[in-house]
Amino acid sequence: MFSKTSKHVACLFTLFVVVSLLGCQHLKNTVMETDETLVYNESVTIENLERIKLGNSETGEGGSTYDEVMKMMGGQHPADRSEHEENGTSIIEAKWQRDDLGFKFITVTFVNEKAIGKFQKGLK
Repeated sequence: MFSKTSKHVACLFTLFVVVSLLGCQHLKNTVMETDETLVYNESVTIENLERIKLGNSETGEGGSTYDEVMKMMGGQHPADRSEHEENGTSIIEAKWQRDDLGFKFITVTFVNEKAIGKFQKGLK
């Protein structure tokens, strides 16, 4: 009814599943033993996002400064930050996370240290 090849494939698949499940068993204990704490930034909110003023997209003029946004985010440094210079213009992209999971965050783009763009995900 079944060919030798089919039986071998079925055996190998079953063996793979069993080994995979046994290998996952140690992960359960590892997660329980961790002493990491979840960093929670209460300042990453829709209300604070709305307080960020956006300036001119080329010069940043009129936008909230990087330091002002840092204060809005509770004085905490961003979880991620990238900076580069283009034609003498400083461009910074900074991401503040509500917690370590990273599903709730605010990202702000700065030109010459003034906000020109903002984005949020997961905040209500």
